[in-house]
This record gives sequence, structure tokens and C-alpha cells, in this order.
Amino acid sequence: MTAPLTLLIAEDDAELRARLIDLLGRHSGLDIIAAVGDGAAALDIAQDLQPDIALLDVRMPVLDGISTAERLRELAPGVVVVLYTAFALPDLCSRALAVGVNGILSKDLPPESLAANLLAAYSGTRIISPALDAPPSLVPASTTDGNSAFASALDRLPDRLRPVLVELAQAKSNREIAKSLNISEGSARTYVSQILKHLGCSSRTEVAIRAQRCGIGADAGARRSEGDSSPLPPGARCPRASSEH
Repeated sequence: MTAPLTLLIAEDDAELRARLIDLLGRHSGLDIIAAVGDGAAALDIAQDLQPDIALLDVRMPVLDGISTAERLRELAPGVVVVLYTAFALPDLCSRALAVGVNGILSKDLPPESLAANLLAAYSGTRIISPALDAPPSLVPASTTDGNSAFASALDRLPDRLRPVLVELAQAKSNREIAKSLNISEGSARTYVSQILKHLGCSSRTEVAIRAQRCGIGADAGARRSEGDSSPLPPGARCPRASSEH
């Protein structure tokens, strides 16, 4: 029998924290090892107990969820970090991607699906609640012209960089990209720099957000499981910007 995954909860609302303990504690696949009210306490627990998953409220006293997630990458590098929020903050997705979180869940999510989403995040699926999907403001300046330029640049992206772009669109680090594609970390770093230059983007986060909007990276795991060795086929195109979002 597979042992349940250990879960750390950090939520400053005592009533909600109690509900989460009750709800998630019933799931046979999860073992709650601690539930705390702020980010600093979460870091102390995580460093000592090295949980499998950390569910972090975005707005907490002492240390907010994103800052806690960033520190967890140093103190407990193996932990899968999922943010939990009631607010669709304008820069939440970009900041979360930048620190490498594995999921962002809305507190409006049906309670019965919370455990399933945590398990999916642990299995490698990047989970973002639809209500929290990156708004247009996350992509810098002149969005219409910028999207058109990105689409054109994507059409011209060299084939050798396309698998790297798929990994980058999933907000993976250079080390994770190197491991996934069986290349050196130095090569991954070089390829990422070349992608930024080819696509006219100023940061990894901008590339990830723009690429995700084009549908790049979201179904890479499914394609790989079907035996497709080319996650982004040559000639793949990014849909041009429309008036709807």
C-alpha cells in the first residue's frame, strides 16, 4: 500500500484552517503533518519535516505565501508548493511562476476537488484555477502588437529550441529543463537565453505567460505519454490576439 503524501498547511484564517484540516484529513492519500498560521512558521516546519506538499495562503502575516514559496525552494527543495487565494491579484500568476510554484488554487474551488488538485500538482501537473488565469496586464505593454510580434517570432523559432520552449512554458528551472531533455544545465541556460532573444522577451516569466496563452506546454505531458518526441512540432503557430480574453 502506498504511503499517503505528507501535507503542510499554512493559512492565517483559523476557521478556514480548521475546515481544511477536517476536509483534507479525511483523504486517504494525504497526511497532514502540520497546520500553521503564517509563512515563517511554515518555513520552520518544512525545514524540519520536509513535507511532500505545502498548501500556502497567499496573504499571511509575517511572511506572505509567495515569499514563503521562494524560501521553501532553498529549505525544502523537494516540496510541491501550491498557493491558495481568495483574490485574483493582478501580478499573482507572474510572481508565482517566477518562484516556481506548482499550482495556484482559488478558495472558491469546490471543497471536494481540493485534494484531487493537490495530488495532481504532486504528480507533475501545473494547476491554476480558471478564475486566477493570467490577466492581460501580465504581458507587458502594447499587447496587440506584442502578441502579433510574438506569434511571428514563434513561427521562426529554430526547431532545436522548440522542446526547450515547451519546458520553459511550464515555468521549469534550467536544472529541470536539463534533466527533462537530457542536456547539460549550461546548454539549457544557453538555449533559454536564445529563446528570449528570438521571441523578443525580457524575462523567463514573460516567455512562460505568452507561450501558455498560445497553448504551448499545457499538454506536453499528454503528447509525451503518446510517444511524440517533438513537444512543439516545427511550424507550430501561436494564435493571433483576438478581442476576447
